Amino acid sequence: MATLDSFREAAGEPIRLDLANGYIADVRLNSGDINGRTITVELTDNGTPITTTTGITAALAYNTSPGGDLGDRVTMTAVGGAATATFRAAVPRKALLKPGRILLGIEISKDGDKTCSRNFYGLVERAVFDATSPDVDDKLGRIEQLILDAEKATGSANTAAGKATTAANAANTAASAADTATGKANTATTAANTAANAANTAATKANNAASSATTAASNANDKATTAQTAANAANTAAGKANDAAAKATSAAGDARDAAEAARTSVIEYAQLSEDCKAKIAASAAAGVAFATQDEIDAQYETVIEPVLGGDANTPLTQDDIDWALSIINQ
Repeated sequence: MATLDSFREAAGEPIRLDLANGYIADVRLNSGDINGRTITVELTDNGTPITTTTGITAALAYNTSPGGDLGDRVTMTAVGGAATATFRAAVPRKALLKPGRILLGIEISKDGDKTCSRNFYGLVERAVFDATSPDVDDKLGRIEQLILDAEKATGSANTAAGKATTAANAANTAASAADTATGKANTATTAANTAANAANTAATKANNAASSATTAASNANDKATTAQTAANAANTAAGKANDAAAKATSAAGDARDAAEAARTSVIEYAQLSEDCKAKIAASAAAGVAFATQDEIDAQYETVIEPVLGGDANTPLTQDDIDWALSIINQ
């Protein structure tokens, strides 16, 4: 691809510096240039090419009022692919403000050491479009003001765009945070509703349990009252049963005593009444057999005495107690 590198060369060709005091021809410049003409310098060391620019820097120095101004410099850029160390820089607009002669020079630095070339002059020709003429001062000022205003507006627009971008990012972040917060709020609401439902269910169960407990307590009290009544009745019945048992025991004793008295008593025939004697005679005539005293004693010992004896007494059954109570309650 074609370039304007050679076309823009102020000296017509690169300045070849083989020695620090090597001659450099003057160059012609134009005040209408804006980064237009360039100055290129090729460095050699006593005819030997310098194959690397490592550690080497170069600058183009200029002074538009030698002896009156401090002057200035611009950094020269290394040119790649050259046979020897080569540097190039465009003549700055600041050096071309005044038509006339300006002083130029090349500064070579390596490892902290600086070497300045011989001075050479640049002849700055007045531009065809002369911005320095008196009649263009106002126009130029207006143009420069427009440029400044445009640059300011551009800067403001860029700043506003940056702020808008920042605000948009902040809004997106806020929207995302709001969405997240909404999701969390919805989750919290669902959890709260679930907890409320669980609490209501627990409260209902608690109320039911309390009601059941109250009913159970009432039933327990009723049953306790019934049990107490039954216990009292049982105690009363037990008392009556004990009384009946005592009476039965007493009656048994009386019966035993009566039987014993009957067994041991002896009634003489002469002691019987006439009516009794007549009945005995009638019974004998009818064939009724009367037992002798020995036979009565034998039957007593075999039948009655075992029943009336102390060892033969058996415990009272419930039927015996109920029968005794029925007699007592009459």
